[in-house]
Amino acid sequence: MPLLALLLLIFSHNIMAATNYQIATTSRSIASLAAMIADDKAKIHILNSNSGSQCIHNHHVKPSDVNILRNADLIIYVGSHFERKLHKSVKHLKNQITFEDLVNNRDGHIWLNLDNALVILQRINNYLSTAMPEHKDFFAANLITHKKNLRNLSKKINNQLTEISDGKVIIAHNALRYFMDYFKLQYEYSNRLSPRKLRILEKQQPACILTSHCHGHEKQIDKISFIDIDKIHNKIELSDFYSHMITDIATQITSSCKK
Repeated sequence: MPLLALLLLIFSHNIMAATNYQIATTSRSIASLAAMIADDKAKIHILNSNSGSQCIHNHHVKPSDVNILRNADLIIYVGSHFERKLHKSVKHLKNQITFEDLVNNRDGHIWLNLDNALVILQRINNYLSTAMPEHKDFFAANLITHKKNLRNLSKKINNQLTEISDGKVIIAHNALRYFMDYFKLQYEYSNRLSPRKLRILEKQQPACILTSHCHGHEKQIDKISFIDIDKIHNKIELSDFYSHMITDIATQITSSCKK
């Protein structure tokens, strides 16, 4: 066999080996955390990647999803609390990681708390190290690197959030509480934004009222800032997406509640 052809064959084999392990997940944020650990040792599929959002409360398992799930070596999702329809389809499978214990009876956007992101990284590392022991040192090195990166990101965002007003901040979406609690930001939670509730809140003259597009608020209401917690950022490299997403949310909140 000619040398060039042999080299091409070896290169092709290495590429196939590197991406032969298949991971399926429902959230781009979780996929990003998985990519930090797996890097080129797995191919990561995001089930609702064409939806324009990673809000998956009502995600339906499509025929294309069935093929991905059938071929997946690992399925990663939050759990029955968040992806109810998906859970019914895959609950009998053993090759999965879920994070029901991190949900806190609130909402499935657990990754908005950076401590939860560190737990997700650790569990993915543990699973992949067992599934592919030949790469466990590679995964462990990635875990150390990205844990450090997330801690540095936390410090950077903390500095940014000092610009938030000392006035009352109203939160009207459970998902945002993960972020606010992690960064120890003071807020008052309101689970409904009815016209009557809005009149009451406006009399309190809050610095800002924060909610999210994910739960169906379709138009801008005076006094309310919509924090897009499910923006996709398609042009961002998958392993960089999580850090970019968290920074973007911090920027949105700071801009809405600035002193």
